[in-house]
Amino acid sequence: MSTSDIIRKFKSFSNTNCPLSKGFRRLYENKEGNREISFKIPKNFGSGICRRTILNRDLEVYYNDIMTKRDIKMAGKTKGKVFILALCTGESMEWVESKSKVELQMNTGQGILYEIDNVMEVCQYRSNRQYKGLGIIIKPGRFTELVSSSSFSEGIFNRNYKNFKINKFTLPIESEIIIRQIVHCSYGSNIKNIYLEGKVIELFSICLNRITEKNMDNISNIKLSKTEMQSLYEAKEILDNSISSPTTLNTLSKLVCLNEFKLKNGFKEVFGKPVYTYLLDKRMELARLFLETRHTRVSEVAEMVGYSSSSSFSKAFRKRYGFNPSDCFDSEKNLRKRY
Repeated sequence: MSTSDIIRKFKSFSNTNCPLSKGFRRLYENKEGNREISFKIPKNFGSGICRRTILNRDLEVYYNDIMTKRDIKMAGKTKGKVFILALCTGESMEWVESKSKVELQMNTGQGILYEIDNVMEVCQYRSNRQYKGLGIIIKPGRFTELVSSSSFSEGIFNRNYKNFKINKFTLPIESEIIIRQIVHCSYGSNIKNIYLEGKVIELFSICLNRITEKNMDNISNIKLSKTEMQSLYEAKEILDNSISSPTTLNTLSKLVCLNEFKLKNGFKEVFGKPVYTYLLDKRMELARLFLETRHTRVSEVAEMVGYSSSSSFSKAFRKRYGFNPSDCFDSEKNLRKRY
């Protein structure tokens, strides 16, 4: 069975002519291989775009960035066994799996790895909220190949229900740039699928590695309440928005109303890295993004991510990636020349 054999249907409970459900139906009823299809949300209904890219018989990628002007309750039905890697980069989403009555939620910066077999999911889209995310649909045979090449194959799912299994995790910091590369890929048709397939496998690999390192739903070293977890996500958001002039740990703990001990240890448990390491990695990921996609000068990028000199930035960049910042320009030029 290929990904195109998986049947996915959508319907709105409030409006049979709902543009969102009609758009999703057009996307997923299409069975043609190796092509990209998309639809834009009508302006009178909201804004945004939904896109589905069929890479081959094993892999599909879908991307949503939507906002509606009114609340929409929509159901999605998937028939057949398939694996899905869903990543949330916009506002939080909540939905219910109808058969099991299980309530699920995915917050900004989280991912869920699914194994599903005939499910019905009901989701409530709230007005004026930006729902944004990337999903990868993987054929069972290909999934088995990918997982068997890793260090484990059993116990990958830590929540088992009647007709689906999941593992929720915090997105690795490295995922941000790969998601952007997938979403904004500008290559022509003769290379696009090859490039995207490589990026999809890379993204799946680092998410799989994240699952093996730390399961967010099974924090063992420190007990955190729901309020404290929210504080940690607020701390992450503050760090993400202050790359060039980061706050101190003491100031950060006051801003999120969490003592330094729980901030330091909780942050590492949930996001897989200490606060300082996370910030350094975030700087490098943002720098690489600007170098590769916007062709910003090295000196400007160094200043943007908080380095006092280009030489110190270049040294840190080289240590992180194994090549110089200026190589970002050359690598893209060489790749385009080959194709």
